[in-house]
Amino acid sequence: MSSFVPPTIYLSLLLLLPSSIYLILRLRPRRPSTLNFPPGPAPIPILGNLHQIPLQKSFLQFAQWSREHGPIIGLHLGPQKVVVLNSWQAVRDLLDQRGAIYSSRPDIPIVQHVLPGDVHLVFMKHDRTWRRARKTIVDFLAGADADRLLAVQDAESTQMVWELATAPEEYYAHVMRAFGAVILAEVYGLRGTKERTRRFFAIQDEWAALLDPGAMPPFEVFPFLRWVPDWMTPWRGWRTRAELLKGRQSGLYKELFEEAMGGIEKGTGDETFVKRLLEDQEKEGYTDVELAYIAGFLMEGGADTTALALLTFIVAMAAYPEIQRRVQAEVDRVIGEEVMPASISSKTLPYLKACFWEVSLPMDSLSLYISSANLH
Repeated sequence: MSSFVPPTIYLSLLLLLPSSIYLILRLRPRRPSTLNFPPGPAPIPILGNLHQIPLQKSFLQFAQWSREHGPIIGLHLGPQKVVVLNSWQAVRDLLDQRGAIYSSRPDIPIVQHVLPGDVHLVFMKHDRTWRRARKTIVDFLAGADADRLLAVQDAESTQMVWELATAPEEYYAHVMRAFGAVILAEVYGLRGTKERTRRFFAIQDEWAALLDPGAMPPFEVFPFLRWVPDWMTPWRGWRTRAELLKGRQSGLYKELFEEAMGGIEKGTGDETFVKRLLEDQEKEGYTDVELAYIAGFLMEGGADTTALALLTFIVAMAAYPEIQRRVQAEVDRVIGEEVMPASISSKTLPYLKACFWEVSLPMDSLSLYISSANLH
């Protein structure tokens, strides 16, 4: 005589099986290598520390843990072990000094939903594809005409100072536009209008938000979540966000690349990065999509890093008015109202140079942005 077993029993057993295996592996005696794992918050069975990581701005929690456990902390994300670096020195020691060991990238699930393949230098494995793309970028930057770039910086800095003087409350938009415009000119040979740069940085903001560790389900820890409808999880709407971002990002990069090619055909983009890419396409075997994303990556890497450093400087000057007064006095004494800032050596402004270094901003990269007008 046979008995009926409800399907829910089978489902429960299937769900308990991986948990049981995990607990067995988790509770067995640890090998010496595990004992060397960096300190961190105490994990719980199955989840590890996953439940302690916020869905937004997880870096704030990492910073708090670093104050409790040191600059290098160890986390358990389910069965995976993760090391989080919270200091410049730790990052330099491991990612810079030992780059040959740590230069590769893990699989990040959201990347598979946003990018059209292995096309973004930041997320590539440390292999031939990565080395090819990196060489293309390094060769272009090493051979860039510095004088030509300074001319673009001079024009955009002049525009930025005028915008700051006429609408100071929009300082964030003015700074981002100016630095975005410099990279747009260098990469694509295009003018950095406010609408175009605002569109680019809006996409970057959404890209960064989706890359936050808490923005989407941890598929790399619990793969079964791929088949769970997102409305049943705390990560509601992540698929829709990823699809929208994919369309916006690929559309912008394709549009910019095609516009740059149009300029080259008209003879106005002969010294741009896109022109170099097109010249190397057949030799290096790049597809059109790869070229569009390599150009887009160079803009990503060059536009917001220096802009954010200048914004940090502006905020620091507002927060420490006594420092601002000392900087202003030095600028007024050396530059005054008669000398063009571009002709001033950084050696003549040691205090201002020290302030720039405080926000990790080399003085020479901002020499064109110094004037009495933008510091008063």
